[in-house]
Parts: sequence; C-alpha cells; structure tokens
Amino acid sequence: MKLPNFRLRSIASRILHRGLIPLLGMVCSVTASAQILVRSSNLPEEAGSAVLVGGGGLWSTGFTTDNSAAGWTLSGVTLSFANAPMPNGNFFAAIYSDNASRPGSLLATLSGNSNPSATYFAYTSAGLSLAPNTTYHLVTGVSTGFSLFSWNYAGPNQSGWSIADTGYGSIDQAVSWSQSGLPGTFSVAATATAIPEPSTYAVLVGVSALGFAAWRRRRVRARGPSS
Repeated sequence: MKLPNFRLRSIASRILHRGLIPLLGMVCSVTASAQILVRSSNLPEEAGSAVLVGGGGLWSTGFTTDNSAAGWTLSGVTLSFANAPMPNGNFFAAIYSDNASRPGSLLATLSGNSNPSATYFAYTSAGLSLAPNTTYHLVTGVSTGFSLFSWNYAGPNQSGWSIADTGYGSIDQAVSWSQSGLPGTFSVAATATAIPEPSTYAVLVGVSALGFAAWRRRRVRARGPSS
C-alpha cells in the first residue's frame, strides 16, 4: 500500500524536527557561542583629572586589537565621566578607523546615554567587526547644540589590548586632529569571532547523513514492498 505524498512529507518533517534539527542546533550552538568579555581597559580613572568634551570639539583615544586570527565583534565600550559642567544632551561615542595614529573615517556610532554624568556609562555596538592587530579610535563629542561633558583621564592601570598613551582632539569636526593630553578612561568589550574546528564540520556531515538515512528508511517502509 502506497501512502499519499502529503503523508510522506509529514513523516520526513517529524524525523527532521525530532532528530536532525535538534542535533544540528546543539552542534551550532557550541561553535557559535562566545563570551562577551572586557578585552581592554585603563580603568579606574585618574582622580580629579578630566578632558572637556563638546563645545564644538571632539576627543579621541585609540586602542589596538590583539592577533586573534578570526578577529572580534565589538559589543561596546564603557566610559568614566566626572560631573558635566554643561549637560545639555547630544553626547555621542563612535568608533573610527586609524590614519597614521589619528582617527580616520567613521565606522560606527554607538548607542547610549546622550547626557552622561559622574559615573560609568556603557555605549553599545550593533556588531562592528574588529580586525586583528588593528588600531581603532574611540571618538567622543556633541552632535548638535552646545554641551560640555567631562571624560576622565586614564590612570596608570591598563590591561588587555593596547591603549594609546595620549589623546587626540579636533576642533574642525574630525577634519584634522592634534595630539593633546592624556588618554580618556574606558574599557572595550568584545566577542571573539568563532571559527568551527574541522571536527565540527565532520559532526555536521555525519548528523546530516544520519538524518537522511533515517528519512529514507521510513520512506521505504511507508511505500511497502514493490510488486
């Protein structure tokens, strides 16, 4: 007795969802999982010392990733602020490329509080990819209007990826930059870009083969012996 086509499709669907797909999900979850960790930090801040951000100017501090072959995905940054003298909003933080140790072109604008005060504030990334052994710049400023915020200078502590030991300022909206003062205080959080091991590919192929074989056996039984 031959089962209708819709019945065969139903059988195949159950096999896939109860066997193959969950197994694939388990394997993929292992290869794709990655922890969000602080990769670089010069916290805590230098007490009583800060740079004014805003008033038509930009301020930046660079950081350089390590030699991880696959690169990284930026999760976000955390900045340390002092009391803002003129907190009228529109503060922003962004990531720029590097151009001869100075900020180059805008890569991503981060999301976060536009009116930060005296504490730590996080600014998150939508998933910017960071290449290995590459310098980037955390740039801060005020997008519109007139505000002044105090980004704390870095103290002597530093861990993880390299952070520049000086800051750069711009008074012409990132057209030109000049070296000025100490670096700002911040930390960078990122996840390593996952590269599946060769054994993972073998497991995926094996699981796929098992699922297909099970589907074929069920289909042969459903069709019955040929006459």
